[in-house]
Amino acid sequence: MVCGPAGDNPAVLDIDLSRAERLAGAALGEPHRHLAICILAEALEGGSDEHPGLRNKGLLATHELLYGVPRRADWEEATTRSKALLTERGQDLVEKLGYEIETRARHSVLRSAGGRAQAVAVFLQETEQADQPAARFENQTPVTYALSHADRDNLPWVVAVRGGTIRLYSTSTSGAAGQRGRAETFVELNLPLLASEQAGYLLLLFSSSALAEGGMITEIQQASSDYASELSARLRERAYKEVVPRLAVAVANQVGHLRTFTIAADKRRDPNRQPTLHLNGLHPAPIVRARRACPVSVDTNGLGCSCCLYSRESRPSRRQ
Repeated sequence: MVCGPAGDNPAVLDIDLSRAERLAGAALGEPHRHLAICILAEALEGGSDEHPGLRNKGLLATHELLYGVPRRADWEEATTRSKALLTERGQDLVEKLGYEIETRARHSVLRSAGGRAQAVAVFLQETEQADQPAARFENQTPVTYALSHADRDNLPWVVAVRGGTIRLYSTSTSGAAGQRGRAETFVELNLPLLASEQAGYLLLLFSSSALAEGGMITEIQQASSDYASELSARLRERAYKEVVPRLAVAVANQVGHLRTFTIAADKRRDPNRQPTLHLNGLHPAPIVRARRACPVSVDTNGLGCSCCLYSRESRPSRRQ
């Protein structure tokens, strides 16, 4: 049981001894008390998170990380092997993940045991942050600096390490689950916060074998992409089959004296000069992946209601 780090009503969390020791060590290793308090607050006040210490910013599907990865056949073995690495830090951690480190001026190249270059790495000092400009990296953020060198060397991955925190970036976000810039798209493990039973993420996401061509991270990316596509299809089907028909019937019951009309989110003129009903806050755009709000056309010809979603740039297509 741990309590803290400050305040009149500090958080109280029941965590295992190993995690408590790692958390205390990480806080004591910070250069000043403010950073130490931030680390403790993130750990203790984030007790409602399913997997404290695991942070995904669009690189993978969070659902796949939380539920798909632990169901992999290699999860138990990876967890057992990774538990011994949870206390490692910096370059020692990276070497025990199976890499050979080739040190260059401001960054390093991570190579497999066979000598194949796999990623660019930046090892941050305790006063540096991955996403904050630093003089050592030509006043760029360390991640931006590393991404530019990865592009130059045609390497697909960037690894940023600060103490017991390790992040993975891709030089291409085209296959990422989220839509962010490259420097904002990553998956991170904070080892002092990570529960021992979740240690398997370390080898499955960050090891040399994970980053190998066709390795575990590629498999998890593919599973994330499949999940996102299936989710989009389910949402689209639900919207067309459940939401839009009910909306059409409800509106038609109120304005049934009109043969046709258009529902719109703003007061633009309908291109077909049909009567328009304006509904503030109507935002069907996410259903059809359009950037601007799309109108819904409803036909009240007495034979039933038909409706469709269409963008301004395309011709309306009718769905029964």
